[in-house]
Amino acid sequence: MKALFEASGRSYGSCRIKVALMAQDITVGRYQIRQIMRELEIRSVWKKALVRTTDSQHKLPVAENLLDQRFNQLKATSVVA
Repeated sequence: MKALFEASGRSYGSCRIKVALMAQDITVGRYQIRQIMRELEIRSVWKKALVRTTDSQHKLPVAENLLDQRFNQLKATSVVA
């Protein structure tokens, strides 16, 4: 089981290890696998994906700033019917 875990890049949890063991004709319950993983002190670790939120290096045209941060506030009027 430890070899499967290391071969997965330390990313397999109990469910995937169970499927991999079943492919090798080894029958073990998922909760037993979890218990063995705790005893061996192995935990699956996922690397966080890099999320890019802004592409400031694009070649697209940038819209002109027409308002220039000058906003007019409108007074709210209440209408009573």
